[in-house]
Amino acid sequence: MIDERGRRGRRGRRTPGQRWLAWLLLVLLLLPAAGAGAASHSDAPLIKQDPQTNLTDVYTFIGTRYNNPDQKVLNVIVHVRPFSEPGDGAIYDRFADDARYSIHITHPSTGKTSIRYDFQFSRVDAGYKNLNTILSYGLGTEAGPIVDVGDARQNYTQTYTVTKVVGNSSKVIGKGLLTPPPNVGRRTTPAYNDAMGKAISGATTFSALDRYTRQTVYGLDTGEAAFAGPREDGFFADAPGIFDLLDPRIIDNNGNPNDGLGQDGNGVDGFKGYNVLAYAIQIPVDSLPTAGYVSAFADLAQLPRSAIAEGRFSGMGVTQPLEMLERRSGIPENSH
Repeated sequence: MIDERGRRGRRGRRTPGQRWLAWLLLVLLLLPAAGAGAASHSDAPLIKQDPQTNLTDVYTFIGTRYNNPDQKVLNVIVHVRPFSEPGDGAIYDRFADDARYSIHITHPSTGKTSIRYDFQFSRVDAGYKNLNTILSYGLGTEAGPIVDVGDARQNYTQTYTVTKVVGNSSKVIGKGLLTPPPNVGRRTTPAYNDAMGKAISGATTFSALDRYTRQTVYGLDTGEAAFAGPREDGFFADAPGIFDLLDPRIIDNNGNPNDGLGQDGNGVDGFKGYNVLAYAIQIPVDSLPTAGYVSAFADLAQLPRSAIAEGRFSGMGVTQPLEMLERRSGIPENSH
């Protein structure tokens, strides 16, 4: 389900088509649209003040269940907390405990919610095994590397609950689920790193994932599977060049693939080396409601014009509202 890895992982080289698609998506995000919301990647002035609830990207795609290649699922992965510094010890980034992180399955035309999944996380100031240290990880009731998520050596482990809401009915479908630790380094979290201490990256199968990630992908009784934890930011854009009065390097196409610029040089990745916090769910395709719709970008996919005109497509929408719960101070926050 998750093929991104902990800390500073490697990225494969983008093909020209992939880079063009990335630019197209960026242009679409920058275009004004009435009533539309988009990922901010930390450039929205108000949510910038509350980084743990700052939504960055949402990835949705059809795949197969992490432990059953014969079952088709809808993968929904949501990223928050952009520009999370992997080496920001001793606390490291965690999900907000006073926010409700949600995934909505919606009607593709009306936007009406059919199913909602709520992720809520445990307190960030409680649940420590050892209060006589500033270390969050690697020194719980005993010293040493973390072998299993939540073991005696892991001082703090954030947990979460997943609630499924359909209409006026809600049901907790996952409780006490563990999040993996951050990549502290090869001495504390060896499963993330090679012998030289470099973060391993590029897993394409569940079995190839590190031990901590495999242990924190949960199959739920209702058929879904869930994951939440730190990941490397997979978004690719030359953000510094874009906001520096559109530095021409962002469209550099001088035929030199070795200059690291623009379309022919693999670009300058402004998100390289940073993490995000990800929460994700796999939903069996055969359990999803579908509705007819007219595809807004059907021409780009070269779909039959007759089918486009008649609305003979079926599917569902995905949205990711994030609502701030009441702060412990008693001051309610606005939703985002």
